[in-house]
Amino acid sequence: MKLDLLPEPSGPPLERTTGVESDTMYWKDWDRLETGIVRERQGAMLHRFLKTQVLPYSPFYRDLFKREGLTADDIRSVGDLRKIPLTSKVDIAPTSDHPDKPRRLVLQPDPKTYASSIGLGKKVGLFREKLATGRHIKDLVLDEYLPVFFIATTGRTANPTPFFYSKTDMALFEQAGKRLFEISEVRRADDFVISIFPYAPHLAFWIVYQGGIVTGTPVFHTGGGKVMGTDRIASMIEKFDATVMIGIPGYTYHLLRIAQEKGADYSKIRLVVLGAERVTVGYKRRLLELLTSMGAKEPIILSTYGFTEARVAWMECPTANSVEETTRYHLYPDMHIFEIIDPDSGEPVGDGESGEIAITCLDWRGSVVLRYRTGDYAKGGITWQPCPVCGRKVPRLSTNITRLSDRGELQLSKVKGTLVDFNEFFPIMHDQKEILEWQVEITKRNGDPHELDEIHLHLTVREGSECDEVVRRVCGIVRERMELSIENVLFHDICEMTDRLGMETNPKEIRIRDRRKEFQSMEE
Repeated sequence: MKLDLLPEPSGPPLERTTGVESDTMYWKDWDRLETGIVRERQGAMLHRFLKTQVLPYSPFYRDLFKREGLTADDIRSVGDLRKIPLTSKVDIAPTSDHPDKPRRLVLQPDPKTYASSIGLGKKVGLFREKLATGRHIKDLVLDEYLPVFFIATTGRTANPTPFFYSKTDMALFEQAGKRLFEISEVRRADDFVISIFPYAPHLAFWIVYQGGIVTGTPVFHTGGGKVMGTDRIASMIEKFDATVMIGIPGYTYHLLRIAQEKGADYSKIRLVVLGAERVTVGYKRRLLELLTSMGAKEPIILSTYGFTEARVAWMECPTANSVEETTRYHLYPDMHIFEIIDPDSGEPVGDGESGEIAITCLDWRGSVVLRYRTGDYAKGGITWQPCPVCGRKVPRLSTNITRLSDRGELQLSKVKGTLVDFNEFFPIMHDQKEILEWQVEITKRNGDPHELDEIHLHLTVREGSECDEVVRRVCGIVRERMELSIENVLFHDICEMTDRLGMETNPKEIRIRDRRKEFQSMEE
């Protein structure tokens, strides 16, 4: 993306400031402040951000505020956020009619008005930096605003949506990666990290990369099974005496199962970090069983939460029993404001109450969103109590999150006219010890687009399992919890199931496969 920024301005020189009043600066005491101070700082940052950055330079939010009759002076505290309309996926995802929607979220200073719109302090700061570094003022401004890097949504249910970072944003991105390594207690001098995230313009891969670089921690990026092959990666973990594994939950389980079959020694593994997908307690138990069978001694298994629109990720901190206990996701109050809202009314709910997650950027450049509805439902919401394990004084988000939006394969969908939450399949399947792998397929009876919907369940079970008993139990649980009938259960060997899931070929495994649109397109 080209961003045609200002030429060298004539007249007074420009500025860059530091501290809480900075253009882009994280808080060094981000995890040690009392709640009242955090809320006060966030409110001040939000007002300043709107006034000096978002409304002057964001095409999307400048138009939105104008339509609503709002100005930056109307938003002076976190409580004032509710005055701003919520932003949703439909507002920002590119379409064939409006392919430039993502660009409208990018801050874009007008070269003709930038120099006259910034304050004297900004001008003085930029001029000082020019004198100190010898760099052209235009280059300093380009550092702040010009998109130099992007990540994108996977685009399974909509066109991929890119989110951009400027060079200034990359400093925040590195800090977010550093915090992930610090919270998970990865130790530079003692740990060797194996990342099995796929090479892709996705948040998970790149934030691990940035965290490793900024902390100086040895990280080997395998690119996942599609690049190196699962067998080779499984062998390398043992060969390199890796102590930490980081990857997508489904592929991590797949790799560990392959390694177990090969008789691998993973006794050095002490920590597994999972990202990019939902992680249930039942799933953690499965990983723990596999790891301990390969010699790992009380390994810690942690989950993370992140999404493209936020451009960072968060995680829980280690506990003595990381499988059964969680400290919640530790948020960064200097980078975003989190709200928990009623998904129907859009109104904020109280602390600790369940609701949909909405997020507002604080002092970023590149792509900026305000009150963005993630579509993710957090059971238990957010607590502001200090973490009982690490003691950090940060807002902590529940790890019991159901992804209800159209992001990825985790979604709400109508089957036979009834709204179904397919997220419920995950804890159900992960709690069945006989099931190694699974996939849900939604199709049409007899392949006829006008016929009734049908659900087929594809399973791979452990050798020696009583298949009839597995079918009876699983179908009964699905019927009881989800009020849903499974028309057919099909069994596959592990190789067939690996292919169905795209475990070795796709960035994420395909757990929920909705084929109904295929039949509709065939009819057309």
